[in-house]
Amino acid sequence: MVKIKWQKNAKQDLFDICKYYRSVKHSPQTADNIKKALFDAARTLEMFP
Repeated sequence: MVKIKWQKNAKQDLFDICKYYRSVKHSPQTADNIKKALFDAARTLEMFP
């Protein structure tokens, strides 16, 4: 399992983005896709620093 090191407030920003797409845009699939893409990008960056 990859451990992601978050910058200060980054986790809150991700939560706010997902909340926006779930409640305002009524698109939970988009919120899940954004979250997955960010986690995948973070894993890739850790593998190839």
